[in-house]
Amino acid sequence: GMGAGSWLQSFQSRLSETVQRVGSVPGFVLSRVLGELRKPINDLVTLFLGDVFAYLNTRGDATKPGEIPLRVLSKLAEANHKKLVSNEPLVVVSHSMGGQIVYDLATHFLPKLRDYAGIRIDFWCATASQVGLFEELKLFRESSPIYGKRQDNVVPFPDTTYLGDWWNVWDSNDFISYTVQPIVANVDDEAYNSGMSVISAHSGYLARPSFYRQLAKKLKRAKMQNWRRL
Repeated sequence: GMGAGSWLQSFQSRLSETVQRVGSVPGFVLSRVLGELRKPINDLVTLFLGDVFAYLNTRGDATKPGEIPLRVLSKLAEANHKKLVSNEPLVVVSHSMGGQIVYDLATHFLPKLRDYAGIRIDFWCATASQVGLFEELKLFRESSPIYGKRQDNVVPFPDTTYLGDWWNVWDSNDFISYTVQPIVANVDDEAYNSGMSVISAHSGYLARPSFYRQLAKKLKRAKMQNWRRL
């Protein structure tokens, strides 16, 4: 064959690699794009995990509350004291880890701390929270293993003595925000499309006027229902 066989074998090898490289182009391009996103994603996740561990390790309980719960409780007490009229609602808007703090307050600290008796969160808007995830992992002070064993065995809504309406808002592009609809009963759980990238979506809620228009509608409806007060 005067070397034709070896040439053909070499050509086939080169052609095979070329075909494989062409087939890998979409994955290669996607990997390069994701590679560019790695640092901002790492920064976001690292900061989030740091917040989680710091809170869980220092929050304490009703017998000895930690600094973080006490700071928020003091602000709630201050707002409660500054009400202009007796029936003025106390409205709380939380973001990300703030959701877990508010949930612990409404379910554990407020019901058990006499120093903060009489404080009621009439409307709570939780944006970008991980309450659903934390409850699934049973990380809250009042989490109970009796809930969640069956799909229909959801966690009851917090005592309305301490929490009226709860609007939980999450964005499908925000990969560290979670729904609570199948986990906690009777929550107004709703998706919100910020139209932002994976990196920006976690804080996108609070940057969009459309979010505040929707919040205004929720507050108007809650007011019509007298904030679910008994």
